[in-house]
This record gives sequence, C-alpha cells and structure tokens, in this order.
Amino acid sequence: ARRLLGPERDDAYVQAETEKACMAIRQGVYGGAPGLIGKVGLCYCLTGDEAYAKLCKNLLFEMDAFAKSNPNTYGGIWGFDADFSLRETIVAWDLVEESSVFCDADRLRITRMLCQYIRWCAGNVHAVMDRDTVRHNHQTFAARGLLSAGNYYTKYYGTKEGRRWLEMAEVCFR
Repeated sequence: ARRLLGPERDDAYVQAETEKACMAIRQGVYGGAPGLIGKVGLCYCLTGDEAYAKLCKNLLFEMDAFAKSNPNTYGGIWGFDADFSLRETIVAWDLVEESSVFCDADRLRITRMLCQYIRWCAGNVHAVMDRDTVRHNHQTFAARGLLSAGNYYTKYYGTKEGRRWLEMAEVCFR
C-alpha cells in the first residue's frame, strides 16, 4: 500500500502504541480491543502506512491472547460493549489482511479468532430471531456487525455460517 497522509511511523511508534493499547485493553477500556482495531484499520486504509498494519496485527494478537486468558472483565472476554465494534473490526481486518506484515499462519489464527468473536456477538441477535419485538442497541449493533462478517466470510470462504450471519442480520432489521 502507498502512504497518502502524514509522516511515516517507525517501529518505536508501533511499539509505544501497542503498549498503550494493551494496557488500556487489560484495564477494561470501553469497547475492548475491537474498538481500537477498527480505528487503526481505518488509519491504515487512509494512509497506507504499514506501521498501522503492524499495530493492527499486534492488537488482533492481543485481542486473541486476552480472550484466551478468560479475563474477569465487565462485558466478557472481548471487552465492555465489544459487540458495538464488530462491524469496524471486520472491516479493519478486511482492509489490512493483505499487508505483507501478515503471513498465512497469522491470517489463519486471526480469522479463527474473529469467528469466535463473531459467534459471541451473534448471541445478542439470537434473542430476537423468532420474536416480533423491539430491537435494542446490543442487538442492532451486533446485527450490523453480522452483516459485515457474513459478507466477508461468505465472499472469501463461502461458509454456511457466513450465510447464517447474513440471515440473522436480515431478520433483526426486518
């Protein structure tokens, strides 16, 4: 990717930003790692600066490690209101995944971890699947994330689960 805006960021910048973000995630920052990943992925898209791809990789790995540590944080293993950031996280991953900072093993690890995160968010939408009821923000934000996740996993992997996520989003917004 070519850089479009701003100064080039170096490895010291990536390391410092990774440390700040990891501390915030462990302290329960609103939105958890997903809330930060979406912003970093957008920065990569806007600038083409590989430092943002490296930072996004670090944050995705931290998201995976944090969830696997089974933290006792408010809102669950993905972070407080992490369901609100599902769409931005999936879009960020779609933007950065082809960067040379990722190898195939990284991509596999991340797409598997994202599936777990998506399934967790989908739990919010299950509550309205068979009911004609008013939807609330946790259901609608999760459903718009399922729309992005469904499009991504259907387009690139042809998964049945991706099609199911698309169906869930459609039912939620009916």
